[in-house]
Amino acid sequence: MVFSSVGGTTARQSFDLVRPGTGRLVVFGFASGEPLDVTASDVFAKGVALIGLGDPLTPDNVRKVFELGLKTTPGEALPPADAARAHEALESRATTGKLILVP
Repeated sequence: MVFSSVGGTTARQSFDLVRPGTGRLVVFGFASGEPLDVTASDVFAKGVALIGLGDPLTPDNVRKVFELGLKTTPGEALPPADAARAHEALESRATTGKLILVP
């Protein structure tokens, strides 16, 4: 299963990496400004599931991710007071795993 919020070439590369016959590509945005360039024929030929969660990624959409059976390990949990630091870490790509704010 691949989760893509980037779109464009990166999302297409992600689609190409999904295991034929059993894989799933979950799309929830296109930060690159370009949508995923995959046709229905591409999806059928590869035999994979293409799942759209909507944009922006709302709490309801996050819930849908977990209903798909995804299990994640948080990289770091911070209190809401550290939201600015969390954004800085994300923007500088200094994070690994999930960065979450926990009230």
